[in-house]
This record gives sequence, C-alpha cells and structure tokens, in this order.
Amino acid sequence: MKKLIFLALIFPLWINAVTINFENLTSGTLVTNQYQSQGVIFSSNYYYPVHDGKIGDVRIPDYGVYDFGGAGPMSLCYGGVGSILGIKFVLANGTNAITNSVQFRIGDGDSASETFRVSFFDVNNILLSQNTYTTYSGSVNGGVTLSFTNPNIHRIEIAGTGSGSGGSIDDLIFNTTQAIPEPGTCLLLLIGLAVYLKSLSKR
Repeated sequence: MKKLIFLALIFPLWINAVTINFENLTSGTLVTNQYQSQGVIFSSNYYYPVHDGKIGDVRIPDYGVYDFGGAGPMSLCYGGVGSILGIKFVLANGTNAITNSVQFRIGDGDSASETFRVSFFDVNNILLSQNTYTTYSGSVNGGVTLSFTNPNIHRIEIAGTGSGSGGSIDDLIFNTTQAIPEPGTCLLLLIGLAVYLKSLSKR
C-alpha cells in the first residue's frame, strides 16, 4: 500500500478533464480569457484581424470555415496562412500552469486543403512536440483530432502554413491544470524516486 501511495505522489493521476467547445459564445466573439477560470487562455497575432481568434459558426459558414467534425457549430478560428493562435494553460487566477494531456479537433471542411503546424511547449518555452498537418474537405477529412500527452504541457501554438484559407479548432479537452512545481520540490521527488528504485533493486 505504501508503494502505491509513494508512486501516486510522484506520478499524480489527473483525471478531471475539462472540455471547451465554445458553444456558450456567439459568432464574432474575440476569445481571450473567457475560459481562464477553467484553466486556459487564448491569444493571437491577429494576422487577419477580421477573424483571427474569433468564434465562428460552421453552419453559415463564418470566415469560410465549414463543418470539420466538431461536436457543435461554434468553433474558434485560428486564422489562415501567417496566423498564429496561442493556447496557454493557467490556474484560475491566471498564474502559469501545466497539464499532462490535451486533445482537440482542428481543420476547415471546405473544398480547399489546409496546412497548419501545431507545437507544444513547456513553461520554459522548450519545444515538446511539433507536427505539420494537412486536412481536406467535409466533416471527416476536413479535420483531424490531435492528442498529446506529456507531464509538462504549458502552451500550444497553432500556425497557418502552406496554402489554403485557414481553419478553426473545436472540442478542446485537457486534464485539470496544476501549479508548476518548485525546483526544490522536483529535486526531492527525484531523490525519493531514486531511493525507491534502489531499494527495489536490492530485493
């Protein structure tokens, strides 16, 4: 039992997932800190200020973004080629935080292909993962569901690249944000883990 408690302290089980589907916001709303209390804030370089970082309705379709497989009609437009959408994980008071798992739907759904780059960073701005994707048309191939797991995810950057009219994100799901551990705490946990593993090797 003690072993299980020790491992749980080192590897916390973050199981309380948060879902952001943007359905509570109206078309044209600029999204910044509306979801801060839930652990996430958004930013944009506003390369195309008419739509970058704003809510659109795929039924109309706003900003030329058609159904790309999101759960509802409202989605957050990242923009087009040259646009950058930032997603940062925080505590309810706005303090920098981390999560260990993220998933979201991204794409466009129109007849033109869309290419975008998705990058994940830790709190020290160290790149954790980066991939480029291309989607095509319709609710299936017009979008892709991305998932990433890492204990230190602090922010995500979505950049429009290549060609195409751009796209949106929807159905953002992430595990409840956690405070960033102090360096001393991390050191103690590592020492504790080393001692524990050494004790196992002697058996």
